[in-house]
Amino acid sequence: MRTISLIKFFKQIFFVSISILIFFILISDFILPIFFKNIHSTFFPNKIELDWRTDHTFYHHGIKPNKKILLTWGYDQNKHIVCSNWLGFKSACNEKEKNKRYNLAFLGDSFVEGIGLIYEDTFAGMIAKQKPKLKTANLGVSSYSSSIYYSKLKYLIDKKKIKFDHIIIAPDLSDIQDEALVYKLCDDGRTISKKYNECNKNELSKKIQYKVHTFVNGYLPNSKIFYYKIKDVLRNLRDFLKGKPKVKIKEKLNTIQHNENFENRGGWTYNLESNAYGKLGVKDAIQTTEVNMKKIYNLLNKNNIKLSIVVYPWPNQLKNDVEDHLHVKMWREFCVKKCEYFIDASAPFYRYMEKNGFNKTKNYFYMKNDVHFNINGNKLISDTILKNINLKNN
Repeated sequence: MRTISLIKFFKQIFFVSISILIFFILISDFILPIFFKNIHSTFFPNKIELDWRTDHTFYHHGIKPNKKILLTWGYDQNKHIVCSNWLGFKSACNEKEKNKRYNLAFLGDSFVEGIGLIYEDTFAGMIAKQKPKLKTANLGVSSYSSSIYYSKLKYLIDKKKIKFDHIIIAPDLSDIQDEALVYKLCDDGRTISKKYNECNKNELSKKIQYKVHTFVNGYLPNSKIFYYKIKDVLRNLRDFLKGKPKVKIKEKLNTIQHNENFENRGGWTYNLESNAYGKLGVKDAIQTTEVNMKKIYNLLNKNNIKLSIVVYPWPNQLKNDVEDHLHVKMWREFCVKKCEYFIDASAPFYRYMEKNGFNKTKNYFYMKNDVHFNINGNKLISDTILKNINLKNN
């Protein structure tokens, strides 16, 4: 009798849970949208980027395709409209053609995506405008690093059958820490979070994960947002019970996203012994990054695609390091016999600083209290790229 009672109890728990889940989905994705057109900005203004970004089962995360959305970024909470094309590349809002071949494509993290800026004010967008005859793509997305560079290119080339003539990768200083702490490249080419041991998932598991992921993103996007909000509430409750002080959103923006020094992320070029890179450490994280980039070179070489690399500085390097610092050296050496071009876009920033000083250089080229470039910084990078490479025959 006791066993039967337990079974009955667990059945009741199961059906109650399913009923709550169905009610939750009905409210989130079918009832609230009737009354609130912009549901995410109405209820979760700090989660609005989830309308723009998406998880990906092969290359970890990306941008949702065919989007046009108003985003906010930066210390001054700058509002700007961003658009994506059918492949989920940040693009001009009037781009309608479904290109499957690109003469030139840029790949990197938030600096290439041009976070906080409209497409036309990013260096990729500026080059596209100056070279209108070239089919140009911006593959960059915030928080990418070498693992995802490889996974995304492999996915686009092998699975989506997208053709490229020339890829310009802009490896960021933060890539080293991301490879140390965040991402893992699997043998099958997927990039996963290190906290999940998913590399050994069988094909059936991967297919089920992909189907669920596609269904949720396509048909239940609001439920996904509410899920993240509930996680935030539970996390805040946990921190409250543990006596941790609550950090306000504005304080988070100032201390996390927009700290112009950001020593833990970009200070490795002059501090190889930094303890901000976990068990792997700076040196092994650099080695992992170089191994991933060699895989990219082999992938592109196999498909007759040219590879170039461009590097640029953070305020950290301008203030604390020499012009020919470790990040510049490692990619210049890597490019020997591998790259069509190596473009040192750090040098022009140092030239400007020699004449105008650090503070004026930082204020002129970077967003306020941020390591990311403003329009002036993007313009200097686009000009440097165009001066150093020949795009006429691409």
